[in-house]
Amino acid sequence: YYSAADLFVHAGRWETFGIVSVEAQACGARVLGVKGGGLEESLDGESPLIMAENDSPEALAAGIERCRALEKSAMDRQARRARIASRFSIETTFLRMAALYRHLIAGLPVEKFSPELISSHELSHPPVPVQRS
Repeated sequence: YYSAADLFVHAGRWETFGIVSVEAQACGARVLGVKGGGLEESLDGESPLIMAENDSPEALAAGIERCRALEKSAMDRQARRARIASRFSIETTFLRMAALYRHLIAGLPVEKFSPELISSHELSHPPVPVQRS
């Protein structure tokens, strides 16, 4: 049903990541969320990013009105789908997790890790699986 929606409202205040928002965006729907928590990570790159200040009905209604005022186009939906496919594919997620593990094994603090440190070469060429005999 996400594909039929123009807007998906994620009113949860405490979201660690926001997989439902990724699913909605993968189907082309714009997502309105509440500021704070991990939901903003899954909305990174959305332009313009519209977040409700809090989870009150008034703040959510104001966010919905801001989203309704935006121009809607098939290109926006396609761009949203493509952004999610590239940022959250299995391959990209695997490479980011592997880079994080390498970072931690090297004794570097997690606070200094950034997915942007992964080279575009690594992201464009997934590792070849190791075959054991």
